[in-house]
Amino acid sequence: MPLLCLSFFILIVSTINFFGGNTRNRDRAKRDAFWAKESEANATECKDLSSLPYITLDDALFTITVSEPELVSLKDQLLSLKDKKIVNFTGYTNTDLKLTYGAANIGALTQFDQNFTDLCAYVRDFGKALLDAGQVEDAQTVLEYGIRIGSDITENYVILAYLYLEKHQTYRIDSLIESASQLNSLSKDTIILKLTKIVHP
Repeated sequence: MPLLCLSFFILIVSTINFFGGNTRNRDRAKRDAFWAKESEANATECKDLSSLPYITLDDALFTITVSEPELVSLKDQLLSLKDKKIVNFTGYTNTDLKLTYGAANIGALTQFDQNFTDLCAYVRDFGKALLDAGQVEDAQTVLEYGIRIGSDITENYVILAYLYLEKHQTYRIDSLIESASQLNSLSKDTIILKLTKIVHP
């Protein structure tokens, strides 16, 4: 009986070591692949950035009339990005960006992406505040702009979907789902699920 127990123990330890070794080897391979890619990215020469898909603010955003201090502040915040370079790099890592556009451009590219993140947040905040203030059409204009630029903020989609629902325009939620399906973002599935539940509660 002790011999059987010892054999069983040795089998368990051997199995653990086998699978543990495989895991370590896979982790090492991933790590090596990452650093090889990073090394290549750091050696990539600069590329011209003039042809990037820069995002501009729609003229309709400038014509929205607001008077309440909070709304004025939110509009100013949004329009403060009008002269900044904005690019949607959602889903891209810094390594990806360096490989594509050159290592020396990473500072500028990171700022372009941060401007996009800020823009999406400002659009969401301004759209919500307009809706709360009863400026429904203006809120719709702002939130729909967020969809067009590829915002991946779930609230932007959900608020707009409920707005369509209240207007008895449920068919327009399908277009929101289609837009969400094109996102290169981890929030894509969550957005689609929430929109689907709104249409089919």
